[in-house]
Amino acid sequence: MEIQKAYKRIQERFEKYDDQAICEKMAEFATKNPTTIVTTNKGVEITVARRVTISKKVEYEAHIQGIEERVAWMYTGMIIGGRLQVTNANVYVVDEVDYKRMGIATALYDLIEADLKAAGGEMVEPQFGAMSDHAKEFWKQRRPEYADKIEELNKMGTAASGLFD
Repeated sequence: MEIQKAYKRIQERFEKYDDQAICEKMAEFATKNPTTIVTTNKGVEITVARRVTISKKVEYEAHIQGIEERVAWMYTGMIIGGRLQVTNANVYVVDEVDYKRMGIATALYDLIEADLKAAGGEMVEPQFGAMSDHAKEFWKQRRPEYADKIEELNKMGTAASGLFD
């Protein structure tokens, strides 16, 4: 019965959102606004570069002033039913400084979700089936209302996409 309800919600989302149009709007926005400056919830200022790939997906690369290498990088996947998954999310160690736990990933996810919503989408959801223990904990904090479902849905793999509600 739960799967039938989930299927109905997914079907309703597919009818509500024009995923191709959302994708094109995100790519257009990224082209017109290739960089932005964001301050994380821990006070770290990052410059985020948006780049549109050949498949019209957007990648986000974070830099800190005075550091040549990127400190984080995220690549967005396909938009499905108004939702987006980040298929690659990395925060790096640069010059022996670990940039994890500085709010950089949260700031990037917030920016990606804001871009998605501005383009007419709904939300960023986890990439089920590929989450490390650290990623699962991150998503439990990011979406506490779904914390009890994250472990179970991650075991289902990519088939769980769209069940996150």
